[in-house]
Amino acid sequence: MREYNLVAQIRKHIKARWPKAFVSKLSDRNTRGVPDMLIIVQGHWLLVEAKVGKNVASPIQRAILAEIMNAGGQAMTVRSAKEVEDYFITVLK
Repeated sequence: MREYNLVAQIRKHIKARWPKAFVSKLSDRNTRGVPDMLIIVQGHWLLVEAKVGKNVASPIQRAILAEIMNAGGQAMTVRSAKEVEDYFITVLK
């Protein structure tokens, strides 16, 4: 599986679970390390870096995720749509 397939699976899974969710693929050709997705569910948002197989976040991606979290945002690297769903189930309790 490729990362774009995982991004598509996450989008489909989250929209099926929460039809009013906002799910957007992010891209910025001028800035390296920008997370793959922005997801908002019932006012809670998460920036997602999707990884498959043995791939890991690059140093710049890890730095960007840390910067987001240091600014009070929520960001994480995931390997499945279930991880994203579990995050939102936890924060929506």
